[in-house]
Amino acid sequence: MSNHFHALKLKPTDSASTIDQTTLRLTEQLSQQFKSTKANEQAQIALKGVRLAYEELSSDNDTKPAAISGSKQFNSRLRLGQLCLASGMITLEQLQEAVQEQQRGDRQLGEILLEKQFISQEELDGLLIGQELIAPDEEVSDALALQLMALGLVAEDLMIIALIEQRFASGSIGDTLVRHGWIEADILAALKID
Repeated sequence: MSNHFHALKLKPTDSASTIDQTTLRLTEQLSQQFKSTKANEQAQIALKGVRLAYEELSSDNDTKPAAISGSKQFNSRLRLGQLCLASGMITLEQLQEAVQEQQRGDRQLGEILLEKQFISQEELDGLLIGQELIAPDEEVSDALALQLMALGLVAEDLMIIALIEQRFASGSIGDTLVRHGWIEADILAALKID
């Protein structure tokens, strides 16, 4: 996900001065020293994303339409591996092992998960049936989710899991991400632009 407007939480109609001001505020907020090492590492990743977005958006007015059309749509439909992970049937390590094997050949992920006995046939059947019921294709419009992905702070797969979980939980998407340890609360606070 590389939409530069999402990275800065801006709209395509925002002025150059708004882009400048937003970038300056984000840079100042992310440049502080945070309490944890993880927060400092995430701040550095976010700063790189902010700088890249600013460079792309401010380099030439003609690049704005390209930035919009060049961004891919993000939807919350879970893939089989994400669903297995989100439901707790497999670990992240097991998913990575199965995906690596899938990349070496032309087999389906479900087949590999069965062969490795990570899931049963009944679980696979249930997951395939429930896949569409749990997360039909729908475009994600949560500004924080889009920003965190555009900045490279949260991977798309983890964000999908958090968004699905968010449908059944109270609190914000930020709360869900912090609870899982995928983003530090200090970074979310630093990214707030009000």
